[in-house]
Amino acid sequence: MKTESQILIGGYRKISPSDILMLKADTNYTITYLVDGSHFLSATTLGILEERLKGFNFFRTHRSTLINLNYVSLLAAREYLNYDYQIKLNNSLNIQISRRKVTDFIRTMELMAVN
Repeated sequence: MKTESQILIGGYRKISPSDILMLKADTNYTITYLVDGSHFLSATTLGILEERLKGFNFFRTHRSTLINLNYVSLLAAREYLNYDYQIKLNNSLNIQISRRKVTDFIRTMELMAVN
């Protein structure tokens, strides 16, 4: 994991990765949700921000969402929905995770627990 610093989110706005709860893609824009409950829109794609956040414990749950693993509280599978997997964040927000990424997510969380 990288040491704490600020990364460029878009325009002239820099923010500490530990203040970011999750990021959601919106076409060529990204909505950044912060731990304090606020959010803002930036004209930077999620793919670019994912590259900037490498090494800061972020995980791409599917094509439009990137979450901060430090704020994950639970992974749940809903059997009645053909094993629809969801991640619950500390703020009680549920994020859907792609079935193809569940194994990588569990492996990443286990590695975080060991370190």
